[in-house]
Amino acid sequence: MVGNDPVFRKVSTKKLEDLRSQFPVNYKSVSRLLVERILSTWVQLSFAECKMAEMNPQDRKSFEFYSRLQQRAQRQYTQAIRACTPWQGMTRHETNPAKSA
Repeated sequence: MVGNDPVFRKVSTKKLEDLRSQFPVNYKSVSRLLVERILSTWVQLSFAECKMAEMNPQDRKSFEFYSRLQQRAQRQYTQAIRACTPWQGMTRHETNPAKSA
C-alpha cells in the first residue's frame, strides 16, 4: 500500500501502532482476530482514501471504481469496530482485575 513513500510508510506504521495500543496487551485469540480485522480494514480504507486523493476527477470510470472501493472499505471498517466492541469490554476485565472489583 505505501509503495516507496517513506513518509507515508512511517505515518501508517505509527497509526497502526497507535490503534493496536488501544487494545489490551494479552487479549484472547478471538478478540485478537477482531483487533487485527480492525487494523487491516483501516489499511484498506486508508489505501482507498489515498487513491481517491491522487486520482484525476475527470476520469469517471476510475472515480466510480475508487469511490465504491472507499465506501466498501468504510463499511467493513465500521463493521469490524462494531464486532470488536463487546469483546473489548470483556477483555478489559480480564487484563485489569482492579477495575472489575
